[in-house]
Amino acid sequence: MTPTPLTPLAHQERITDSVFHKLRSAILNGDLPPGAKLSVPVLAQELNVSRSPVREAVQRLTAERLAYEQPRRGCYVVELDADDLIPIYDVREVLEGLAARRAAEVRDPAFLERLKALMADHREAVEVGDLERHVALDVAFHELLREVAGNQLLCEVLDSIRGIVQLAIRTLSLRTGPGHLPLSEHEKIAAAIVAGDAEAAEAAARHHIARMRKTLREQISSRAAVGAASGEAASTR
Repeated sequence: MTPTPLTPLAHQERITDSVFHKLRSAILNGDLPPGAKLSVPVLAQELNVSRSPVREAVQRLTAERLAYEQPRRGCYVVELDADDLIPIYDVREVLEGLAARRAAEVRDPAFLERLKALMADHREAVEVGDLERHVALDVAFHELLREVAGNQLLCEVLDSIRGIVQLAIRTLSLRTGPGHLPLSEHEKIAAAIVAGDAEAAEAAARHHIARMRKTLREQISSRAAVGAASGEAASTR
């Protein structure tokens, strides 16, 4: 057998994955808040690992837009701004619409049963006011559609912005009440998928994401109005 230039995978790589998922979860659940410094030496000590896997994990967080680097100062947890999210939601609207369209073309009974069960769980979570479960099921709904869509590139692109979207849902006002509005929109998408209506499924999914983008735009306008009012008040003193 002709030897290859590849070397065996090191145990270090598995540690890097563990560190990455640990830090990612800490960012998404708020244990590492926006603006927190991701000090490699400090994190390595806290996690009881060497600095190398932490450094690689932080680089992956930066690639996923959950962290950013300041030259000569280090890396920090991203501080979300509605303006930065508008382009992401522009792209997400198109891709989530495509995922829903493709899902509606899949007539697999097992998938349809999974979808119905997920929707039942989601409704129960909303009715009892379980916001954490609502957020988790919101994410699971979109993950299921992209999974069954059968387009690897579509999955990869949506997965690459999944973290920043989850963070946006938690830290910005993208939810209305205890989740009744997102749930009703998901139910429309699911109903179209169950009916096999690809066009309606895509339209409903795009409307769902467009509504959240509208919320972001309203936040930007509101913030600008407050800033202008504060400036006027200061100028009259």
